[in-house]
Amino acid sequence: MKFNFDKKINNFLKIILKNAQSQNLRVFFVGGIVRDKILNISTFDIDLLLLGNAIDFAKTLPNEIKIKSIHKDFCTVKVELDNVEIDIASSRTEIYPHSGCLPVVDKVGVNLEKDVLRRDFSINSLYCELKLKNNEINYNLIDIINGVEDLKNKTLKVLHQYSYIDDPTRILRGVGFKYRFGFDF
Repeated sequence: MKFNFDKKINNFLKIILKNAQSQNLRVFFVGGIVRDKILNISTFDIDLLLLGNAIDFAKTLPNEIKIKSIHKDFCTVKVELDNVEIDIASSRTEIYPHSGCLPVVDKVGVNLEKDVLRRDFSINSLYCELKLKNNEINYNLIDIINGVEDLKNKTLKVLHQYSYIDDPTRILRGVGFKYRFGFDF
């Protein structure tokens, strides 16, 4: 898998990756950016997942990177460099105290096998690890729950039996995917 970004985005990602690697932290694209790349669709949102605490990590980034917003409740942060914004999320587990409420972060810094279970559909549960080697970004697709196969089959699958109970808006997102991509539940 290969992503082609303009020079500004590429440099921004390299700064983030150098910083992460200096702390032995792993960084991934996750969700829509990976799905859209596989579907050969242009995407504009860059969402990164950090195996660790994204807020703490963002505070260690060089001063040239501005923290635009911190979302403590979800352990996420938005950073900016040269008018390019990137969202960085912490790997985490979540619980839903009752149906339809916002999730509550349970644990931060969990492995991908635990993080993936909080996602909505298998097609949005694809990870792509970014590693910097010889000042070039290498990309490695990670498909824990057969999301690529579901993309090929145009199938929307939730990840557990309580998915719609936990977050009923997943139904609406699914309908959007059905009509946007021609997928079926």
